[in-house]
Amino acid sequence: MIYDYRTYLINKNKASIKQKIEEFSGKQSEWKSWIEKKLTPILWTQKKDNWYDNFTLLSLLSSFWGDKDSKKETIKAIKTVYRYKLGHKTGYEVPPESWNWIESLADVPPKNINDFPKGSWLIHFTFRLEKPYLSRDDTDFYIIDNPVKKEWVFKVPYVASSQWKGALRAAMMQELVFGLQDNGNEGEFLDKRVQLWRIFGNERDGAETFLNMALARYRSGEEPQDEKQYKEWRKCLDDEARKVGEHFFNILNEKKLRKENIEGFRGSLFFYPTYFNMIGLEVINPHSRKTGSGTQPIYFECVPEKTNGEFCVLYVPFVYATAEDCLDDLKAVVYGIISMMTTYGFGAKTSSGFGVTVFPFQKVFVKASGDEMQEVASAMVDLLSGDGS
Repeated sequence: MIYDYRTYLINKNKASIKQKIEEFSGKQSEWKSWIEKKLTPILWTQKKDNWYDNFTLLSLLSSFWGDKDSKKETIKAIKTVYRYKLGHKTGYEVPPESWNWIESLADVPPKNINDFPKGSWLIHFTFRLEKPYLSRDDTDFYIIDNPVKKEWVFKVPYVASSQWKGALRAAMMQELVFGLQDNGNEGEFLDKRVQLWRIFGNERDGAETFLNMALARYRSGEEPQDEKQYKEWRKCLDDEARKVGEHFFNILNEKKLRKENIEGFRGSLFFYPTYFNMIGLEVINPHSRKTGSGTQPIYFECVPEKTNGEFCVLYVPFVYATAEDCLDDLKAVVYGIISMMTTYGFGAKTSSGFGVTVFPFQKVFVKASGDEMQEVASAMVDLLSGDGS
């Protein structure tokens, strides 16, 4: 059915597009403005209930003419309309008629935290992007090579719950390693590593190797410059990393966070997805090392800066977690969130400064189950709101 609909869109529009482009007879410098004025009304409908069809049609037509050398000007015109509608700084706003559906159907924080086990807590706040948010969508094809990740049904940009979990865990792991390098406290390093396991679950995607090697490198000292000494040092480093891993698994078994070699411990955090109502474009222009001039601009679809989003995470403690564990986890996660949002970023190309937010956050609330949690929860609200230290 979806392929029949796409075929219908192509057949409906391709003839009128070709005819309109062939009408152009002006100067090359007038091409862009002429296309924006004449072709946009054909390619971009103003209906609010099918706004994403505009993106689908542009992608289909670009793909349809993509392998035909004689149609380069047609593809160029289609992409000109796309860039014109998204803009570079302002972006394209999802129509309110469609966005209202997202707000009404999106997951919402639980109203009563006391419905959850004692020691549970919830963090919720509104943030504003300081730099654009980039991420890669897994759509079949698109008008550009780097579309922003969109929700499957309503096609609005979003951060999936799994993305939040990965970004926060990576930020807290970095802080853990920096702490070891600063104070050299191995006991504290192992305690906090156990805490990360309790919060996020079993270590995946290279996290285990990264943390084993971090402690092993600290114990083995600086990397020697001599080649022969380096080989011996590297062998000792690998042996030390293996010992670190075995020791850490023994600690987990003692604390009942791991059973023999069974993987799959989920952890205690449950993230909610974040939706955005703006789509924009970022341009990265790689420069030649020889000439110093730009080569071919690369377009990235993004969520533009100054766009607001909502962050929400729920913590439900592991059965063996103590009240002290729950309090410590709350403090650790709050500091981790601040680091992720303001320093490390989330999404793609974070090393280039993308995906960071303005601090402090707005509309912050932290709810906790249990009277002994309330004082700490209130302090965390002040911290996230910029009133604490």
